[in-house]
Amino acid sequence: MIAEKISETTKRHFPMELGINEKCANLDDVFIHYVEIGKGDPIIFIHGTGLDCRMWEDQLMYFSKKYHTVAYDMRGFGLSGRLNGGKYSTSSDLNKLMDLLQINSSNVVAHSRGGRTAITFALEHPEKVKSLVLGGAGINGLPLSNEFKEIKYEVALIAQKLGIDNAKRVWINSALFASALKNEVVMKKLREMLNDYEPWHWLNQDTEVRIKPEAIERLEDIAVPTLVILGTLDIPYIQNTANTLAERIPNAQLEIIKDAGHMNNMEQPQLFNSLVSKFLNSLPTYSK
Repeated sequence: MIAEKISETTKRHFPMELGINEKCANLDDVFIHYVEIGKGDPIIFIHGTGLDCRMWEDQLMYFSKKYHTVAYDMRGFGLSGRLNGGKYSTSSDLNKLMDLLQINSSNVVAHSRGGRTAITFALEHPEKVKSLVLGGAGINGLPLSNEFKEIKYEVALIAQKLGIDNAKRVWINSALFASALKNEVVMKKLREMLNDYEPWHWLNQDTEVRIKPEAIERLEDIAVPTLVILGTLDIPYIQNTANTLAERIPNAQLEIIKDAGHMNNMEQPQLFNSLVSKFLNSLPTYSK
């Protein structure tokens, strides 16, 4: 039954020579594109808004030497199935994907919007999470700052009035990516992902089902070891979010990456990988 829901795919994010396997998982109401490489304890990587699993290339190649690494395109992003206005849950998608891949529990590394999914998943399925790494993460239920609210409002308005291409230009040039703009290699990768993004979220009201009470009210219930990573150049809203996570999750620690913004794992991959590796190595044996 499981084998029937996993299929090969002709569409790829990465060149074959990297040795990264790319497949498609049928979650019944959506197809999820995922990649995997390496053997060992599992790590699942979850991307942010407008991006896809390509943002984790440096991490996949680094951690696959020791771990079974998996990254996937969330519903509505990358090569995965599109949103259609029906209700959905990214936490449920992750749960189904893990079941199909026969992963009982995993370390979860997440960025931005992916952090919201990871936090919700840890609250709904604590037995399936060994540890959390939250880089530039969001939290469901935490009110947006005026700055971030204006960015999202402007992008959505331009998408509706002036078209998606104009909205993408505004998004990539917003304060959220100001630091990344200075790195040509990072910006090239970000533009490639954003060019492939079909921004349903900018043109429609998001129909994702959220847990109640919202995650912001339940951070103290997260029991797994958690590493929060923050770039010093990230926007104030994300800095506040990182501090909130570090202060309220009982077993959390905060690490700062200098000279990095919102895309800290791409801007400073060596430092990011070193922090995550040190964290994973510090986990109790039963968590590995």
